[in-house]
Amino acid sequence: MTALKSYFFFGDKILCLGSDIKDIGGIYPVHTTLFQTQISNASNTGLINGAVVSGNNYTFNANGGGIWATDSNGNGYVVPNTGYNNNPITIKRSNQTSPNQSNNGNLTGDFSKAFIDHGMSPSASAYQYAIQLQAGASTENF
Repeated sequence: MTALKSYFFFGDKILCLGSDIKDIGGIYPVHTTLFQTQISNASNTGLINGAVVSGNNYTFNANGGGIWATDSNGNGYVVPNTGYNNNPITIKRSNQTSPNQSNNGNLTGDFSKAFIDHGMSPSASAYQYAIQLQAGASTENF
């Protein structure tokens, strides 16, 4: 599995670029994680294209770019509608369980996560997205 990634920082903004994403003969889906943040309490909300989302039982799917969202900490993410962003995007709020650091037990918590799905065995996938720190609803104008 290989990928080329670049990140450019401009004050409180980050431009994220990925290209030549390959996993020839791969048997597992390849994802680019946009964010994965803990939902600290029930009143912790996020935004997806201006709609408020809350709780830990929510899934949003898009067939490519042209979306903006915030994580559960208020950071803004924009995935433009370009030829680089033609892969499915999932934003999900759910309960997750994973092994702890020592691999002798499990940890459970509520998380908000977003990822671009490049599929199994991508041969030349790409992505382009931007992050604005603590942008909240103003992400729409980013």
